[in-house]
Amino acid sequence: MTTTAPTLTTRSSALAAVDHAWNLLTREPDPPLVLDCDVLAARWDVPAGTLPVRVWSLRGLRDWMLDHPDAHLARDVIWRETVTRARRGEPGWVIAAVGLAVPALVRCAGRLTAGYRGEAADIDAEILAGYLTALHGEDLDLTRPAVYARLCWAGWRAGRALRRADEAEVPSTDMDTTPGSRAPEVPWRHVDLLVHHARDLGLIASDDAESWIDVRLGGRSCYLIAEARGLNVDVLRMRLNRADRRIASALADGRLTGHAFPDAARTTNVASVQARTLTIGPRLATAA
Repeated sequence: MTTTAPTLTTRSSALAAVDHAWNLLTREPDPPLVLDCDVLAARWDVPAGTLPVRVWSLRGLRDWMLDHPDAHLARDVIWRETVTRARRGEPGWVIAAVGLAVPALVRCAGRLTAGYRGEAADIDAEILAGYLTALHGEDLDLTRPAVYARLCWAGWRAGRALRRADEAEVPSTDMDTTPGSRAPEVPWRHVDLLVHHARDLGLIASDDAESWIDVRLGGRSCYLIAEARGLNVDVLRMRLNRADRRIASALADGRLTGHAFPDAARTTNVASVQARTLTIGPRLATAA
């Protein structure tokens, strides 16, 4: 059964333009973007049966990877070959490298644009720019596993940075009409800012703060974030669980906000701490 890739909306955006170009370059019956998997298996010296056999279109390989989410070695080989060709400047292969990632990038865009008060196309553009910057970056190590995860993570973080910058601005319509009646703005209305404050206080490590935001708030796969950081997934889960407890404790005693939330200290299991932490924003707004 073939997995259906997420689709773009009808809005005009950079991701939609790339997706259109990808569709043209992978259209059957004679798509110009193909890979000979038998040649790849020999070139990258992978065990027999790792990759599908014979020549495949990039569209077919993308669908195959969606249908085989645990085929990590095969995915790495397909991505290394695609990215290598894109970085060499071979015609169409930059589009190929982005097109393979479109399902993941669309999911990123969907999460980041939910409730966004700006233009959704701006988020799409930032995600694509972040992805392409990483694709052509000198520090992209193709010998490490999970190339696709690191590229998609770069796109996610670029889009998230735009959203955070927008949300940090306080619209004038938020101000009370009565002079002098407006309370001071509390910097913790957004949970990611609160987590960065926890990092600044030394409660959690800088890398763990970013991973916490990506997984707990962004809904990113813990496995993919672990791969991108070069960590064992169980180690990352342990760190996130520890961050959950420290954030809850700091909320309880008021270190993060200046307003104590004693109930937070009673919850130490991961699922409950996560659910409670995700409601920090509205509660802090009320406390302010």
